[in-house]
Amino acid sequence: MPDFQKPEPVIPWSSPLLAQKFSLACWPHHLSGLPISIFSDDCLYLNIFRPHDNATRPSTGWPVLVWVHGGGYVVGASFMYGYQNISLNFASQGLIVVTIQYRLAFSGFSSTGDSEMPGNLGYWDQTEAFKFLKQNIANFGGDPEKIVAFGLSAGGGSTAALSISPHSRNYISSSIEMSGAVYANWAASDTVVSVTKQVAREIGCPETSAELKKCYKQTKPEKFLEAIEKIGPARRDINLVKYNPRVDGDFFPKDFPELIKESPPKPALIGFTDQESGYFTIMGLSKTLNEIYIPKEQFKFYKRENFTEFVKTVIAPESVFKGKAKTVQEKIVKFYLGNEMKEHKSDYYLLKYSDMLSDILFNIPALWEAREKAAAKWPVYLYMNDYFSKDMFESDLPVKSSFHANEYPYMFGIFPITNFEFNNDDYKTQKIIIDSIVAFCKNSNPSTPNLQWPSLTAKKPFQTILLNSNPKLIPSVFSERLQFWDDLTENYDFNIIRGIYKKSGKPKDEL
Repeated sequence: MPDFQKPEPVIPWSSPLLAQKFSLACWPHHLSGLPISIFSDDCLYLNIFRPHDNATRPSTGWPVLVWVHGGGYVVGASFMYGYQNISLNFASQGLIVVTIQYRLAFSGFSSTGDSEMPGNLGYWDQTEAFKFLKQNIANFGGDPEKIVAFGLSAGGGSTAALSISPHSRNYISSSIEMSGAVYANWAASDTVVSVTKQVAREIGCPETSAELKKCYKQTKPEKFLEAIEKIGPARRDINLVKYNPRVDGDFFPKDFPELIKESPPKPALIGFTDQESGYFTIMGLSKTLNEIYIPKEQFKFYKRENFTEFVKTVIAPESVFKGKAKTVQEKIVKFYLGNEMKEHKSDYYLLKYSDMLSDILFNIPALWEAREKAAAKWPVYLYMNDYFSKDMFESDLPVKSSFHANEYPYMFGIFPITNFEFNNDDYKTQKIIIDSIVAFCKNSNPSTPNLQWPSLTAKKPFQTILLNSNPKLIPSVFSERLQFWDDLTENYDFNIIRGIYKKSGKPKDEL
């Protein structure tokens, strides 16, 4: 018999009923069908779930697992995760679970790129939440020395950021970074500066920093929503989102490699799914922060020339690489499609398109961060989740695999793609995911009696747990892809993964 029950379904995200059980949500950049009445500037609250039986409390207090929600830094709220599965899967196993909120989009990450509006207000909000917990969680029976930052997607990027910023890193003991890393372009980019000024023009605010800041503070949220609707909520680019954190000289006083080296090493559980971008490219989900999807009616027409054109115009455009653009484009196309000019079926090119974007958006940033942390003597545990329920997908879908946020059904009872009934393999996978997270919170190591997770070492720098209903340790993951992007980044000035010129640190739209 499985050790876990069928997840309690979370009330649909569009339902105001669930939102009424929690505080109002922070303003998103797009309502996405949700009623405007559930959003407010007064949104910086946290929710604490603790075990019922105080007799199970360790002498030092229960470990504390803090969920930082994702949503591309532009959408998301605590109410979306409910309380049933948080209580069933985590609190019942001797953990205090906390869900937090932080300012998003125009109120959380707008920036003029200077000291007037450096940005990252959402990260300062997260830091205040962790500071509060460090100072007060003992009053709820928690252990202030075991506060684990836990997130997926932008939540994963957030927990990675919190682990290295000198303003936040001392408030957490370890981090769980799922499908999100600071090295991703969408997780740190100065392109938010141009978006801030573009929105200012739509609203009618001056573009000089001091006047813009004053005007922004006097503008109602509805005006921002209208402006973003006009300019479009997403972009067709490596950086999908309009708002994101940036290296600001304050929350991040230095760039990430230096901060990782300077930070006290803390255990980090880092991972991704085997086909992250299928969620965006094939399913076309989260359209308010995604313009890289291929509409279903165009699947059968997607060919080599479509892939090549995307590489030329979005991944390695001539405006960025100048006279070297053709060489870079050819290298990327050759790596993912091979030398053969023989035409394949459209499914092949759709898969390769998703592979490439999975690498750029998720896989390589995570591997870079894992490598940097391991080299700085952080205990790093790496995984790749390749499990998925076949009942999630329509039979004619060209790519079926473990997509972005595929852990949600097992952790929270949220089904991002479609509802499905758990089978025995689903229950096994759920148990492995939950047990590993619980073990990591309690022991700073995800190993369980049934699954040993070795940390990364100099001799085995990318050993990885392949996460599924029958998990196993593999010596490395995506090694050829990592080597390709390492070489490409080494040989050219523009870093495609991070979206910056290596010498100046500036994004392509500022030069």
